[in-house]
Amino acid sequence: RPSIHEKLGLDRQRGLTRVLIDRMSVDEALQETAIPGLRVLCAGPLPPNPAELLSSEYMEQLISYQEKFYDYIIIDSAPVNIVADTLGLLKLVDGIVMVVRQNYTSHPNIATALTKYELIGANILGFVLNGIETNQDNKYKSQYYAYRNQHD
Repeated sequence: RPSIHEKLGLDRQRGLTRVLIDRMSVDEALQETAIPGLRVLCAGPLPPNPAELLSSEYMEQLISYQEKFYDYIIIDSAPVNIVADTLGLLKLVDGIVMVVRQNYTSHPNIATALTKYELIGANILGFVLNGIETNQDNKYKSQYYAYRNQHD
């Protein structure tokens, strides 16, 4: 369920599948964002065979070629425990940053994903915790003050 195009206000039709299937040029498909220095290649229309496309030789050539022009290439992929598409990308990346959502991603799901990555020999760079509840700071402060006042 690609959504980067929505969050950044970009044209989803100009995307990776158009480059891989229709042979649209990457320069035509890449889109500038409001963030200086950030260009995005959206997913494009959903293909019937995403895993096959992402693990194709053409995809490998595409990433290899783009490495000449960019310091960092970040690939936002589907969760490894939900679809197999992600595993085909592992041969193309230097490392993985795993995104987990607070109060949503379970420890068994994280362990399963890490096992899959380990079996393939993936380089885990770290984790990003998203969906953090901003009111938790006040919750912990109030618990601390309640504890402190009871024990003074």
